[in-house]
Amino acid sequence: MPDLENNESLMDLLEDEIGPFSKSERTRLKIMASAAKVFSKKGFSEASIKDIADNAGIAKGTIYYYVEKKEDLLIMLVQFGQAHLFSKVEQDMEKVTTASEKIEAMIRNYLKVMKVVGPIMPFFVQNLMAYDSKLREAIAGLRERLLDTITAIIEEGIASGEFRPVDPKKSAVAIIGMVIGQLMQHKVFMGKINTREILEATVDIAIKGLRRSHEG
Repeated sequence: MPDLENNESLMDLLEDEIGPFSKSERTRLKIMASAAKVFSKKGFSEASIKDIADNAGIAKGTIYYYVEKKEDLLIMLVQFGQAHLFSKVEQDMEKVTTASEKIEAMIRNYLKVMKVVGPIMPFFVQNLMAYDSKLREAIAGLRERLLDTITAIIEEGIASGEFRPVDPKKSAVAIIGMVIGQLMQHKVFMGKINTREILEATVDIAIKGLRRSHEG
């Protein structure tokens, strides 16, 4: 199982996968990584654009080249997470054959992204309804795409006989809830997101729950 714990930044997450970045792309990724870190440390309300710029080692004005206001950084993080997640999922789906392997690949890639953007999860949970609709729409879009993908995988597993008959959509909701619940507990109570532990626990419980009783 790949080591997820080494992915501490957007650069670590992406550099080996898609190669060198342009100066503009590198700056944009640096801003997002800095925003996630500063929001996690200071809280969204207390964090400032200057804090994010100082942490990233760039001029404050550089950030305004990419966004108009602080809230836009949240939307940028969600959009980045969704684009990267499903790009990787599509690649990995071509390398595996069973529904179980596809669910594991889905969760693994989701956790890789959440390792970077996950520090702001408590903010999302506490303040989601307080901010503009663009942020809510971005998060809702990510959730729906996750649900649709996992639901389709479960339906495939049922059709092939790999999984027992279950309600695919409800099962997908349960799997996502299991992952997000563990992420929140790790962040709030442990102070660190252990993606390897979450992956192993979720795959073990979810796959065993979906498989037919005669399968291991």
